[in-house]
Amino acid sequence: MVKCGKVGTPRRTTPARKGGFVMIALALSIFFLLGVVGLAVDLGRMYVVKNESQSFCDSAALFAAKELDGTADGIAKAVNKVTWVAQDPNGPMKGFEFGTRQFQNIITEFATNWNGPTWVDAAAAAADPTDYYFVRVRTSNSVNLWFLPVIVGSDAGSVAAVAVAGRAVEDTMVQGLAPFAPFQLPTDYTLCTAAELAGCSIDPNDRFGMVKGEWYTIRWMSGNLKKDEIPNFCPGDRCECMMKMANASAASAGYALYQGARDIREAIVGTPPLGTPITIGSEIPLDNGEMQTEMRALDDRIAQDTDQTSNHYMPEWSGYPGQPTSPNSYSGNGRRIMVTPVQSAAGGMDGNAKLNTVVGFAGFFLGPLCPDLSTSCKDQNRTYEQFPPSKKSACAQYLGEFTIGAPGSGGSGPGGSTVYTLRLYR
Repeated sequence: MVKCGKVGTPRRTTPARKGGFVMIALALSIFFLLGVVGLAVDLGRMYVVKNESQSFCDSAALFAAKELDGTADGIAKAVNKVTWVAQDPNGPMKGFEFGTRQFQNIITEFATNWNGPTWVDAAAAAADPTDYYFVRVRTSNSVNLWFLPVIVGSDAGSVAAVAVAGRAVEDTMVQGLAPFAPFQLPTDYTLCTAAELAGCSIDPNDRFGMVKGEWYTIRWMSGNLKKDEIPNFCPGDRCECMMKMANASAASAGYALYQGARDIREAIVGTPPLGTPITIGSEIPLDNGEMQTEMRALDDRIAQDTDQTSNHYMPEWSGYPGQPTSPNSYSGNGRRIMVTPVQSAAGGMDGNAKLNTVVGFAGFFLGPLCPDLSTSCKDQNRTYEQFPPSKKSACAQYLGEFTIGAPGSGGSGPGGSTVYTLRLYR
């Protein structure tokens, strides 16, 4: 007789079998966790290098764009700036991987528009540099991988970055304008006759009718001007037409943009107060008060420059009125450069034109510092010191093409009258 056990009795799992399953699960979990941690570490390092590479490209492109002035020398300086940013330990970037490695595979290219479409190397751009005002900087850097090689089969990853910088036309400005509003010069005989324009320096191809390198009035004398005072005008304005324009604009002898002596002085020697946006086609707010003591602020502004003595901005340009042209051009920190709105040539003489309308923005270069206000400035023909308080004015050299913040801009660029700012496009 065969005896059968109890039906339905479960089999017991021994502790040894349960412990083996836990060990296998734990091993697999540790392997998975290590993989996740390794992935996070390597991807995190690549992300850091990506940010460092992008910061380098942004900085290098902006520094390079500052040097572009339409010349082959500007192209060379732009390339040198990229090298400086990449390699100089005292530069703005210290390398990548927290400054332990230098940036690699750097490519610097130039174009005539921010979006290309054709980008060329420095040699090609320098061969015909006139319109090359945009620079693209690229870099590709390898990152040593610690954990990902197990997954991707490679012990290094590549991180790339690119930036494009160049100049942008300013049609509206909020801050940075000097409190002056020089006149646009007439380029035809609509407002003045040929005889009335005789003696003025006029370029019919310039947006404002001005000649690059000539000295023009940025702030006129107050009062009703007379013909016998024309020889004492700034050299570019020595004609009867400009006298008529100044007399027709009742506020032309005052200051522009700001109201009150404190704001006007601060706009000259410090950081201009944040004012109302000034757009081409709008009307310039003027203060027709004389406030002659604020004219002294121009000398304080010039004194802030590291080059207080150069008589002209570019070597081929004429020297400050009464001073000779020298082979040395300006090499300061930019404090002697001002950007101002330019008001319509109509200046109130044309009934169909709005008085004091903004027709654009222009860069001007202030003359050398006057060490002796009682004598030397008279000898230098600093016009605002030649006359009694009610007859003071100021001259400045017209820069033409001008990029704010770019030390080489001004005289060597193409024709035209436009103020630009530097912009990071990509």
